[in-house]
Amino acid sequence: MMTRDLDLITAVAMEVRADLEARYELPLYGYCMEATDLIVAALQAKGFQATSCEGWCAYEDEDYGTSRPWEAHTWCEVLLPGSSEPLIVDVTVDQFEGGFYEELPKILVGPLPSYFTYDEPVL
Repeated sequence: MMTRDLDLITAVAMEVRADLEARYELPLYGYCMEATDLIVAALQAKGFQATSCEGWCAYEDEDYGTSRPWEAHTWCEVLLPGSSEPLIVDVTVDQFEGGFYEELPKILVGPLPSYFTYDEPVL
């Protein structure tokens, strides 16, 4: 991955996060689809192969959340030239922080974290 691409993707994520923080109350719970749509559009306009991805965020703390220890979630995936694995871009992941034993980032740009899954978890 080229540093320039990563810097540009991170800059887009930071811009989208700042825009959402200016318009909505924190944490950004429930805004993952809007955030992802904004990120995908901005990255596609810059020539990146970006798509929206729906999946699940599985909590470390199984007592956190609703009736199950996971929530539906949406994030952006970017496939860079020469890479076989997509880069995850998510600016609302910290909405799930209460379900984890460590602090989650406000902006995630990197490989698929272990707590994201494409298929709904089962108890």
